[in-house]
Amino acid sequence: LQAQSFVLNGSATSLGGNCYQLTPDNGGQSGNILSTNPIDLTQEFAFEAVFNFGTKDANGADGIVFFFTTSNTVTGTGGGGIGYQNITPSIAIEYDDYLNGWGDPAQDHVAIISMGNMDHNQPTNLAGPDVLPNIENGEDHCFAFLWDPLTQTFTGSLDGELISYTGNIVANIFAGNPI
Repeated sequence: LQAQSFVLNGSATSLGGNCYQLTPDNGGQSGNILSTNPIDLTQEFAFEAVFNFGTKDANGADGIVFFFTTSNTVTGTGGGGIGYQNITPSIAIEYDDYLNGWGDPAQDHVAIISMGNMDHNQPTNLAGPDVLPNIENGEDHCFAFLWDPLTQTFTGSLDGELISYTGNIVANIFAGNPI
């Protein structure tokens, strides 16, 4: 994002050049980078980034979550909580590469979840989980996000694999607050 600044929380660090490490290679970590600029959900919003999930397939970390919430100083539960668990109000696109339970498929997967609840068997799971190819392959993965307020569609894409949710997130998740 141009002219975008971020707050780093938990174990997140800046590597320079608009590159960030969310967590070091240690168990139970939680880190995030959150925008200092409020986002108005009455307006269209797009975001692009490059994600790298590392190379530890069987015994690596838990994934990356792209989320919206009302505070930029929160950090969710580490490990299986992917730095997002218990953050509410919120809506997120979860790229999960570790089998923790909570209705996780055995394979890497994507889901749209809300209210900091990682359990895919709960009503807070809004879309997915959809199985992905192995994402802990050491390669960079292109992420794109689009919010369309006219259709109320929340869409994420990783390497062209789309997931979306259509619903009134301003009313149903953020209690009428579009910021």
